[in-house]
Amino acid sequence: MDYLGTQALVDRERIGVLGICGSGSFVISAAKIDPRMKAIATVSMYDMGAANRNALNHSLTAEQRKKIIEDAAQQRYAEFTGSEFKLTGGTVDELTKASNAIEREFYDFYRTSRGEYTPKGYSPK
Repeated sequence: MDYLGTQALVDRERIGVLGICGSGSFVISAAKIDPRMKAIATVSMYDMGAANRNALNHSLTAEQRKKIIEDAAQQRYAEFTGSEFKLTGGTVDELTKASNAIEREFYDFYRTSRGEYTPKGYSPK
């Protein structure tokens, strides 16, 4: 919003935002606290917050969630002090016979030319 609002060709009073998949939930959260967003749209919105808090079918226990949060906090300290960055979950890198329907659907979009984009110099992981 900061960038768009400083562009000469942008009418600050008519900025709309589109969130796709996980960004659909991010854009709704952002709009709650940023009145500069005048119109919000989502496509195939996926509630990343709930998915991370609860896992599929609410299969994550409170203890498991606390462990994940603690591990993430310790990893941030490690990375800040010079350790290698640790990649976390997301779309699987390859499909196997054991891959579930959600992994297959996400892979079909995010790991194929239909939806995958890796900026030059970055890893597709």
